[in-house]
Amino acid sequence: MEFRTARLPARFKPEGINALVRIGSVYDGGYVIAAHVLAETKAILTFGLGLNWDFEREMDALPPVKTIHCYDHTVSYDAIRKEYAISLLKYFNKKTKRRRKIELFKDYRDFFRTSKRIQHFEKEVCTITGDKKSTVNSAFGFIANPKHVFLKCDIEGAEYNVSDQIVENASKCCGIVIEFHDLHNRENDFESIMQGLMETHLVDHIHVNTHCELSESGLPSVVEVSMSRKVRNLHQSEIGELSGLAQSLVGTSLDFPNHPDHADIQLTYGS
Repeated sequence: MEFRTARLPARFKPEGINALVRIGSVYDGGYVIAAHVLAETKAILTFGLGLNWDFEREMDALPPVKTIHCYDHTVSYDAIRKEYAISLLKYFNKKTKRRRKIELFKDYRDFFRTSKRIQHFEKEVCTITGDKKSTVNSAFGFIANPKHVFLKCDIEGAEYNVSDQIVENASKCCGIVIEFHDLHNRENDFESIMQGLMETHLVDHIHVNTHCELSESGLPSVVEVSMSRKVRNLHQSEIGELSGLAQSLVGTSLDFPNHPDHADIQLTYGS
């Protein structure tokens, strides 16, 4: 596997003061976040769901979490159900592909359609509100008492369009994960958003998405940034017994590449 090294400005180097845990999948769909945030999170707000909700599922296992709202216009229950129906016709697909489609439909149905507190809105997160569109402000406004929200944002570059509202609502978030895209071409925009978020939050972890390109200077095109609200660091005993965590061993390797066939990318920090 090709080993690569990326770089970011030193001012964005993680603080290194919070214990970390990994929530979600081993590869794509998993994120390294501050452990103490797990005891504070009461609502999950996801912008960009895709077909992997392992992160939301594991967070849902935490006793404090009462609400999970996911926004993604590219994922449709009707489309998933249609693929499921087709997969029942054995001559249409290979056995492995059929099984995956059946499992996906059942998993979506069981997670999103059995409880009103867990909802998937087939809406695009953007700058206007409409039948198939939602602003960041309206998404936060739809959560009752939004003071302990964990925000996960992966909307394929649209994060820059709604960044003002993300920063505006950041004080309501005990934790934030944002995947920044096209960073090597939008370094100034990235720095501006990060500086805004760092007014209220600490940088806990940054991972380079291993699908990304690197510029000649080593700047990555896609990074996953984890942050936590600037509050006192909770002692481990205060976190309590938190169920449903697949990988929560502090001190072990928490970073993994985004695909099992990739080598992880080492990240360095400098001027």
